[in-house]
Amino acid sequence: MAKGVTFDFQPEKCVTNEQQVDRISQLPNEILVDILSLLTLEDAAKTSVLSKRWIDLWLNVDKLDFDSKKLWKGLEDEDAPDYLRFYASNSRKYVEWVNKVVQSHKATTLDAFRIRFDLTSSFKTDIDNWVHFAYARRVHMLDLDFSGYDGVGYCIVYNFPNDLLGLSFVNSSAPPLSNSYGNDINSGATSFGFKSLRTLAFNSVGMSGEVLEFFLHNCPFLESLRVELSDKLENFRVCGPSLALKHLEIMDCFHCSITVCNTNIVSLKTTQGQALVLQNVPMLVDVEIGGFGIDADANLVARAISWLSCCISKLEILSLRIKYSQRHMVKDLNAALPQLTQLKLLTFHAIRARKGTSLIKFTSLIKASPNLEKFVMKTLWCDDDEHNDDEGCDDDGRDDDEGYDDDERDDDEGYNDDERDDTCIEPFKHLKVVEFWGYCGSRTEIEFVEYFVEKGYNLERLVIDSRELSEKGLPGDSLEMDAARKNRAKTAKIQLNRLLPQSVELVII
Repeated sequence: MAKGVTFDFQPEKCVTNEQQVDRISQLPNEILVDILSLLTLEDAAKTSVLSKRWIDLWLNVDKLDFDSKKLWKGLEDEDAPDYLRFYASNSRKYVEWVNKVVQSHKATTLDAFRIRFDLTSSFKTDIDNWVHFAYARRVHMLDLDFSGYDGVGYCIVYNFPNDLLGLSFVNSSAPPLSNSYGNDINSGATSFGFKSLRTLAFNSVGMSGEVLEFFLHNCPFLESLRVELSDKLENFRVCGPSLALKHLEIMDCFHCSITVCNTNIVSLKTTQGQALVLQNVPMLVDVEIGGFGIDADANLVARAISWLSCCISKLEILSLRIKYSQRHMVKDLNAALPQLTQLKLLTFHAIRARKGTSLIKFTSLIKASPNLEKFVMKTLWCDDDEHNDDEGCDDDGRDDDEGYDDDERDDDEGYNDDERDDTCIEPFKHLKVVEFWGYCGSRTEIEFVEYFVEKGYNLERLVIDSRELSEKGLPGDSLEMDAARKNRAKTAKIQLNRLLPQSVELVII
């Protein structure tokens, strides 16, 4: 042992409560508020009981997320009367909670302000106050999600206050906003409270295309815009290289036509493919697209290729939302496809697919994507009786492959001998991961997995998500659904373990 060096192996003395020092509370307010901003709003409020030092400190956080979806977890799967009774008894409590926080909040600016609860139009005055509150604090992220469930369908819960933007003339006989971007509208631009917006999201909020265009042209930092379930949105243009917008989502706005041109947009998600015009979008690499209405869904693949013709060869991520019950879909998936040489991730949302229908045809796009690394299949299955009134099925509601004309089905396996030859192997060279969402263990699903085991000779991982999906492609999480998921997961493990080589990891959710 070196001279002069000693070691003390004596145990440390226990520190009594009187000797303990609260070092966290000694931190500056700014740091404590940053820490509180990492908590949920409910948990941040609870810190007021820690000590006098913490009383109301949470009221300085700059992120106000009033997301109460955890309160209704699983209720979406209940009968409408139960669903509505829940909201009738809790909506006032929710509004009072938001009002109390907004009235006592101390921060001068807001990084994020999110409202997420099924409210009705009867709370318009309260919502107006919340929007003005966010406006006054120059919010960076504004998310108004009212979901709009009324027991029958979706509805507009709230109309955005145009007067807040100085747009009281919208929907009048005045000239369109695109001709009015001059000093009259922008005269107060320096004091425009939404000028700092970076993210803007609306669900069940009524507004016109002019209002959205105003945001685009007057919010120089706005990079993400999402609008869902706004039946008042009819014509919307995203045009001009000066726009900061990078990410655009227009979902279930059934009367909306969309024009995107001469912009640097990176990602686009829409269900309005049949009303979409794309021109000169050199940065667009991520697209999710569907077509609203039976005619659009009936040959979506061919239509999507047409809609995306100006950018499809550059896409790196592509998601297609298909109502697979349409009788011409199988034939359509054999259509001539362009080479998608940049595509790395391909996703199919097969909505209301009939149980027993072959899924192999969905792999046709893989053969056109030589560098594909990941393939995801999201399937919402439905029983045969749900198809009896579907225009895409024969009158007698025949199940399985009998729902198609004889000339539309190659054979019962979903692909013929020509598709089994060695020329099909090369497109799967880079495929590493396959995910199957909504798996329930049917013969056609096992056939689908076998296909990838055979073709994907470099496959590394197979992910099976046994949760039942919604039409939005999201997994359900009610107690009843969870019990069914466990049964399907157990079945999947038994079915698939014997099929996979040791080199492929099987993950079951």
